[in-house]
Amino acid sequence: MAKKPTRPAAGSGPSKAAAAPSAPTSAGGNHAPVISDAEIETRLTTMPEWGHVGEALQRTFIFPDFVKAMTFVDRVAEEAEKAQHHPDILIRYNKVTMTLSTHDSGGITQKDFDLAQAMDRLA
Repeated sequence: MAKKPTRPAAGSGPSKAAAAPSAPTSAGGNHAPVISDAEIETRLTTMPEWGHVGEALQRTFIFPDFVKAMTFVDRVAEEAEKAQHHPDILIRYNKVTMTLSTHDSGGITQKDFDLAQAMDRLA
């Protein structure tokens, strides 16, 4: 059973309750160590737009229009390929929700924080 969110993801409200995310895949056989819930919460104090939802990190990015949202998604795809770590992506017009979890490790790892920080830079 998925844990309840310890902090809501930015941009989500009561009518946008997050379903348990499907786990994005991470290529390669190296299993990164899962980060403890306490450490995740500590790290998120420096990343206030991100939320800890179940076994994932999640953030909704908002752009002026659909084209800018898609440009961001394309840039994230390039970073994800370089890292061989792929997020779940939900696109709703000018809103892009990114969900990060390391499937082969069974939770949140450094890979997720690294890609989240890359996304923040790209936004």
